[in-house]
Amino acid sequence: RNSGSGWTTLATVSSTSYVDEAPVAGTNQYIVIPYINDSFATEYQSDAVTATVNAEAVVLTVKAQENNVTVTWNTVSGATKYRIRRNDGTGWTTLQTSAKTSYVDTTALKGKRYTYVVYPFINGSFGAPSVTVKAALVGGSGSAAVTVVTTDGKAVISWDKIDGVKKYRVR
Repeated sequence: RNSGSGWTTLATVSSTSYVDEAPVAGTNQYIVIPYINDSFATEYQSDAVTATVNAEAVVLTVKAQENNVTVTWNTVSGATKYRIRRNDGTGWTTLQTSAKTSYVDTTALKGKRYTYVVYPFINGSFGAPSVTVKAALVGGSGSAAVTVVTTDGKAVISWDKIDGVKKYRVR
């Protein structure tokens, strides 16, 4: 995890998920490094995913993959639709307004970092936004597609299994 003061190794695990029980309030970045041929292969590490920890009602999950970014969120009581927005560093763009609770961003470019936010539509207006979650579109084969979800003051980091990898380092 990098909370602004450098990378800290959180764990080495054989599973494909890890719960950060004590993320720093504010912005936290995470990467996953696979263990290949008796060493941690940093050339195959995931791109950093970023999660902002706060207490908003909408729980947003962002999963950066090889050719897209999948964004999902929980159903909010009373919401009839949701607006998902993305910032690519040059400003916010509305991607979708619908009753769906997921969106696949196929326009995201490899290596570029994006920030996503979701607003629930309740009682005739858009309510408080979700936490903002940043993602980098993963490039290169062998990289782990990492997902981070923030809820109840914790960050849940998970990733796809890579064939032949027996353990992963979470930073």
